[in-house]
Amino acid sequence: MFTELGLLQATNNFATTLIAPIDGFQTAIAIASAGSLPQSGVVSIDSEIVAYSSINTSGTNPVLNGCIRGYDNTTAVIHAQGTTVEVRWVAVFHNGLVEAILTLQSALGSSPQQGYADLTTCLTAALPIAYTWSLNGPAASFTVTHSKGRIVGVQVYRWNGSTYELIEAPIQQTVGSVTVFMNLGSEDDESGYIILI
Repeated sequence: MFTELGLLQATNNFATTLIAPIDGFQTAIAIASAGSLPQSGVVSIDSEIVAYSSINTSGTNPVLNGCIRGYDNTTAVIHAQGTTVEVRWVAVFHNGLVEAILTLQSALGSSPQQGYADLTTCLTAALPIAYTWSLNGPAASFTVTHSKGRIVGVQVYRWNGSTYELIEAPIQQTVGSVTVFMNLGSEDDESGYIILI
C-alpha cells in the first residue's frame, strides 16, 4: 500500500514569501501569493518541508491550511517574515512515484489479469477495501479520511441485491479526505464499499 508520502502534484517556478513570522507549530500559514500552487501539496521554507491540505484564498492573503510541519524527515522551526516559500524537487515526490510503480508491478505481475475474468476484477480483489458505507436515499453523502498524503483514486461500489456493481458518484477530494455524494434511487437503505487507490 502507498505510504503517507504518496503521490503529490508539483508545479514549476513557484516562489512567494511569508506574510508574518511563524513558529514551529503553526498549521495555518499566510503567504503573499498562491499563484500556480496546487490546492494541496508541499512547499519548502528554508530547509523545512511543509505539507498542506488546502489553500484558503478568501482573505487578504492566501493561507495554507492543515499544514504538517517538519514533513518528509525535516525539522519544524521558526521562520521570519519575508522568508521565501517555494516548490522544490524534494525526496517525497520521487520516492512516492517509485513506491507507486513498484506497488503496481507487484499487484499486476507479468500477467495483469492473473486468474480473474478481467483486470478490473483482479484489481478489485487485490486492493484494500477502505470504507464500507450504508446510506438512506434518495440523496446523501459520506466522508472518508485517509493518510495517503495525496489525492487518491476512488472506486465506489453498491450492492444491487445480488452482487456489487461499480458506480459513478460525484466526489470531492483533498489530501486527507474523500467526500462521496450519492444520488440513490429510493428511500430504502443502500450499501456498498469504496476502494482508495
